[in-house]
Amino acid sequence: GKVMSTSNYFQNYKRGELDGIRKELHNAINKQNTYLLKVAVSRVVSSMTMGMNVSELFPDMIMASSTSDLVTKKMVYLYLSNYAKDNEEDAILTVNTMLKDCVDDSPMIRGFALRSLTTMCTEGLVPFVLKPLKDGLLDVSPYVRRIAICGCTKLYHIDNASIKEPGIINELYKLVRDKDPLVTYNSVCALNEILKTDGGIVFTKAMAIHLFSILDKLNDWACSLVLTILSQYNPDEADVIPIMNIIDSKCESSSPSVVFGVIKLLINYSQLNPTIHSRIYDRIKGPILNLLVGAKPELTYTILSHVKLLQYRKPNMFSNEIRSFFLKYNDPLYVKILKIEILQQSANVNNGESIINEIC
Repeated sequence: GKVMSTSNYFQNYKRGELDGIRKELHNAINKQNTYLLKVAVSRVVSSMTMGMNVSELFPDMIMASSTSDLVTKKMVYLYLSNYAKDNEEDAILTVNTMLKDCVDDSPMIRGFALRSLTTMCTEGLVPFVLKPLKDGLLDVSPYVRRIAICGCTKLYHIDNASIKEPGIINELYKLVRDKDPLVTYNSVCALNEILKTDGGIVFTKAMAIHLFSILDKLNDWACSLVLTILSQYNPDEADVIPIMNIIDSKCESSSPSVVFGVIKLLINYSQLNPTIHSRIYDRIKGPILNLLVGAKPELTYTILSHVKLLQYRKPNMFSNEIRSFFLKYNDPLYVKILKIEILQQSANVNNGESIINEIC
């Protein structure tokens, strides 16, 4: 008999595989069996991630999206988002499905739907997405509000005019003072991204104080970003001391980015008061030296670079702590060079002999 070519063999194999998966999907949907549907959908997604074209199953997966099982629904959304990007008709079908889920009783499903909707959004789909996005900003669930805020940033890069309308911007400003710290964090980051070409965030005293008050509830990464954004805020002279007292505790953080974020604010905010400004340099020496203990070479170099800059502002700032900058036998060359520069900056009549003995 005639031998089947390799390409035909694999085409027939894939066809048989697709037919088998389709039968599984139909069987699970007809029986309304949650477990069988999860197994069938997982096969579809697995085939998709391995590079098989399973776009023929799109209508079946649309039907499968009516499931109440969160894991299955998440896999269905992954599939729909993947194939809807390249087909406008499929995209509209997907949007209609997700719009229904955006008003579901479960906040998890509302969040999944809104996240998928904003992820697969194109310029032509923006009008369909704006309504559920605005509703998401007002949702009772913090999880959905966070998804909606992130969605605003995604849509900004697709159609910035639609996001910059007053209603959405005003709502984001309100969410900066939300009770949920992550909602606050996401909203201030979204505003910073959306308004960066318009002069940045316009801070009010209440907004800034709220952001300072939640720093302890954020992880190091989020805390560092919020401190960077807050460097745009210029407090009134009467508010400087209370703010400095709030952020002072963050100097003891183990994260260099947080510590230097606080140091930047302390130095900038205290400039109007020479007495306090001078004391700030004494306050920040300890936290900086603590960061050097056990730090890896790359991090050590970064910390030492900050030390060098600080000594330009405050000469001899570390003159009594020169031992912290003595060279170690296993220091990389770039760290040794920077330490020598700092020792040179710190040299005076009292420590000069110790520095010369160390270097020579």
